[in-house]
Amino acid sequence: MTNNVFVFVIVDEGVIQNLVVEEDFETIKNIMAEKLRRYLDEHGQYMLKERGTEDGYANLYTVFPNGKHNYLLSYPFDGEETVDSVIERLTTNRGL
Repeated sequence: MTNNVFVFVIVDEGVIQNLVVEEDFETIKNIMAEKLRRYLDEHGQYMLKERGTEDGYANLYTVFPNGKHNYLLSYPFDGEETVDSVIERLTTNRGL
């Protein structure tokens, strides 16, 4: 691996439900939004502001060529934050 990559994972019921690796931030951001919406539509129940699950969450990491990683984002599926707001938060935190 010669470039940093972004790793996005959805975990629910203690099992990885979806895993995506991508080099481009804009691409991973768009994939995240689409996969989160689809997963919550198919598996979630309506909670406060968004559909959610009992113990699900999504994480995003940057993985460097040396194998080290940085945690960028966690999104618990507790219904307290919408998919749109988590994507906006990610964009804001990256300074984009």
